[in-house]
Amino acid sequence: MRLVQLATFLSLGAGSLALLLPPSDTFQDDAVKDHGLSSEAAAIAQLTQSLRVGCDSCPFPSGHADANSFTNTPNDLVLTLALDPDHRDTITLNGKPLFPAIYTRDVIMPYTATQKSLVDGQEFQVPIDLDLFIETDSTGLSRLRLHVLGVSGWKTLATMSILEFPVFQNQGGEVFIGEVHIRPPTPAEASAVMCKDNFICRWKAYLYDTAQQIAAKVSSHRKGGCHGKKYKRPPHANGQEQQPKHGHADEHQNQNHGNSYEHKWRWFKWVGIIVRLVLACLVIAAITITVGLFFTLVVSSVIHVLISTWTFARTRSCPFKRQAAADEEAQGLMSKAEESQLEAAGEYTDDLPVYSEGQEKQ
Repeated sequence: MRLVQLATFLSLGAGSLALLLPPSDTFQDDAVKDHGLSSEAAAIAQLTQSLRVGCDSCPFPSGHADANSFTNTPNDLVLTLALDPDHRDTITLNGKPLFPAIYTRDVIMPYTATQKSLVDGQEFQVPIDLDLFIETDSTGLSRLRLHVLGVSGWKTLATMSILEFPVFQNQGGEVFIGEVHIRPPTPAEASAVMCKDNFICRWKAYLYDTAQQIAAKVSSHRKGGCHGKKYKRPPHANGQEQQPKHGHADEHQNQNHGNSYEHKWRWFKWVGIIVRLVLACLVIAAITITVGLFFTLVVSSVIHVLISTWTFARTRSCPFKRQAAADEEAQGLMSKAEESQLEAAGEYTDDLPVYSEGQEKQ
């Protein structure tokens, strides 16, 4: 009886999900039109999904006693998404709650994954750093996006694949997971994930992406054809190669080539690229000038403090020098007075009459 109720609920829920699911380039797949949620067998098969993500830039444990010893062995990360078969209200990633987000608050230790060597099949449980994005609408449909940012404490390259899958949660709290799709990250996702809140890093990534776009456009024009796509010859023309009669005979003939949307707006695209480059250069120049002014202000303040201190110390020592000079001058005046007194006394002794015996007898 319970199995029949479950089948009825799954069929109804899947039908409503197929109608409510908005169009998306990520989940458009002709082979999987129901997103893995259309039948009881498909939903039960999604109770556990083990996915392997290539991790060429991930350090692989050497297996020695030293936990910080790694090798460059090619390896994959095995991520296991599972549902509780009894309650079915929580999605776990390698045994730890991942969805709903309310259950992730109790996760203290980092998430783990199985790192498997592509050489000898050796496996290790390693901690991983995740970037998790959850988008939920009012109908109960959620989209989860997982991006592995680090393995064993080491940052990985931004080219690691991203896992995306739909999740449906009914009013009773039961969760149903759809088929997981693995795709490479876009340049915008890679720069945003790796840079996080680092403003300078975001500008570097923006300039790099802009330069890559310009390089791609230049290389596409060199390859020939329209926007880098060469025109294929029809099968019946392979054996009918003729020598060109004129120098421009190799040019492709496309009646709609000049009227295409891309050709009409290509100049506006180039203008936009140039404007973005100019703005980026202006921002970098403003940052450089601000930093230069800051250092100039600091250096000038230090020099001003040193000069003020030296001037204050110099002026404070001057009164002592003036007092010493005054004392020396006073001593000099006293010695001159004494000399004058001595000279006066000498003149007085010279003017006295000469004593004689005749004068005494008188």
